Amino acid sequence: MKKELLENFPKTIAPMVNMGLELGITYKEFDVAIKQVFVEQANEIIKNKGGKVTDAAVSIVSGLSRTYVTQLINNKTKTSREWISIPARILATWVAQDLASVIPYSSEDNTPDFVTLAKGVTLDKSPKVILDELVRLKQVSITGNKVTFIPVSIDANQTTDKKTLLLDFTDNLQAHALAGIGYLTNNPDAPFLEQAVKVDGIHKDSAKYLSKFSVDIWKEVYNKIIDEAQPISDKEEKEGGKHKITFGVYCYYE
Repeated sequence: MKKELLENFPKTIAPMVNMGLELGITYKEFDVAIKQVFVEQANEIIKNKGGKVTDAAVSIVSGLSRTYVTQLINNKTKTSREWISIPARILATWVAQDLASVIPYSSEDNTPDFVTLAKGVTLDKSPKVILDELVRLKQVSITGNKVTFIPVSIDANQTTDKKTLLLDFTDNLQAHALAGIGYLTNNPDAPFLEQAVKVDGIHKDSAKYLSKFSVDIWKEVYNKIIDEAQPISDKEEKEGGKHKITFGVYCYYE
């Protein structure tokens, strides 16, 4: 199943990669995060099989160099500047140099400008390319020869809501993946449910109707699950219960 997993892996992560790119996450930043995951999961696999967790063992299972694994496990992996995206470094330097919120793109005198700022951070990308990326990320705006720094929104409620939604989504996505993997591997200790109904070849209006219909059904199921689970949770949480269950529904149409 290794070949099939590798062939389908890009499809499973493509939506998250797309979201990351929209938020300005680069491949280098993703690379750092995914290496951390490989080390953590290799660690778990070794433990679950009764083996001794060592840097060498984690290195063999994960395929990462022993030196990198040792640094990561000891929390000594330095945060290299090259791991930070170029747009983020530009903005950090802008703030660190205490530049005005509006600066010229280029200037013929000693007035601080964006071109000089960008070249001071990197010569690998042209200032124009970097500027276009900052505009796409809505972190700066351009009016003629003027570049304006757009501060991060301070709408605390909106930020909290978005962060909460993201945390809930990633938790749900992880549970969904674990359920599917347990189902695929026929793990007798993992009686998970992972099923979906797919309807193809329909018109857009019908897809919208079925989407709304699924929401109505979810409301009914939600109430039934809560009515059944709440008394159990109230009783067993006080008794020190440590297990949890995730039951979810999703609907997507295109």
